[in-house]
Amino acid sequence: MRPLHDEDPSGVGPYRLVGRLGEGTTARTYLAAAPDDEPVVVRVIRADLGRDPAFRARFAEEVDAARRLSGPGTAILVDADTTGPSLWYATTHVPGPTLDETVRRLGPLPGHTLRVLAAELAHILGQLHASGLWHGRLDPGAILLGPDGPHLPQLGIAHVSAGSSVTADGVVIGTVLDSPGFRSPEQIRDLTVGPETDVFSLGSVLAFAATGVGPFDRGGEGSAADRVSDGEPELGDVPASLRNLIAACLIKDPARRPAPDEIVRVAAGTPGPGWLPSPFAEWVAARVANPWEPPQPMPGSEPYAAGTVPAPPPGAEPAPEAPAPKTAPTPTPAPTTAPTPDEPPHAHAAPSPGPPPAGPASSPAAASSRSRPARPWSAAAPRPGP
Repeated sequence: MRPLHDEDPSGVGPYRLVGRLGEGTTARTYLAAAPDDEPVVVRVIRADLGRDPAFRARFAEEVDAARRLSGPGTAILVDADTTGPSLWYATTHVPGPTLDETVRRLGPLPGHTLRVLAAELAHILGQLHASGLWHGRLDPGAILLGPDGPHLPQLGIAHVSAGSSVTADGVVIGTVLDSPGFRSPEQIRDLTVGPETDVFSLGSVLAFAATGVGPFDRGGEGSAADRVSDGEPELGDVPASLRNLIAACLIKDPARRPAPDEIVRVAAGTPGPGWLPSPFAEWVAARVANPWEPPQPMPGSEPYAAGTVPAPPPGAEPAPEAPAPKTAPTPTPAPTTAPTPDEPPHAHAAPSPGPPPAGPASSPAAASSRSRPARPWSAAAPRPGP
């Protein structure tokens, strides 16, 4: 987050802007204070897009779809203006560190935490898809960690499954995915993109969380985008209990990837206060304790000059000191042969957290999920030894 610039408004609707969180191809994002001084996130659509009648109509569709999204793990749409001269929407603010900064500071996540991460993110994506939306830019920087589990604070890419997207090129409300290593092959190839792209990105995110390195970020021929499109993922350092499930998420053919409810069932991770071991839990608690703590500058920006950190509302408490960083272990070289996705995973036989809530009966995304055939990786497997 950066301090407000001269061209930034002091407020949007009833919300007082505190600092700039980021800027994408369609919107500028701010941390703001509601009239009751609760933090919210406000996204203001670019003025030139707001003058396009077709864009305004699609934006209204997107907001309507986002209102149907509810449940733990996601931000909630609290306000929006789809008809005024300036288009914007506001969501609840979800405090906490990103998965990216947590892994780079403290190292890869342990096995139980990985299973919770997989199951909860799949559950959240299932809710998103059932509402007629898909995220489209899932990466380690888009995921926040809380004491009770992971969260997706952004409402996503706002692609309405009925056929239209908020912009003609499919980029909506948020920002484009920065790292090609977390895109899907269909995004790289500019093919038709739908909810299945989130499953591919989820596989890449889980591989990063398990090893500290994206599955397509290691050296080799071509760029990371080339490896996503035509190469095989490097999963040799991923725990065996999740390796084949992650490999299944990373299948090039979108139709062969597991549905979110299948991932929930196989990962079998249960969220709760004990999902993070120490010092991960201490680090997350310190970051969550005060949502108004001075944030880190955006990547690539200059550090804050003295006296320029955005001021929190009156009464905000200073955050406790976070634990000192640890050096993440260097991943060992990955094998030259990627695991076979069709090999059944050694999933824990823990009670299933249950499938994500079904969306409206008319939702194409939900209907597609229900009609999928059983996958070989979803079969129950014996619990591995310690």
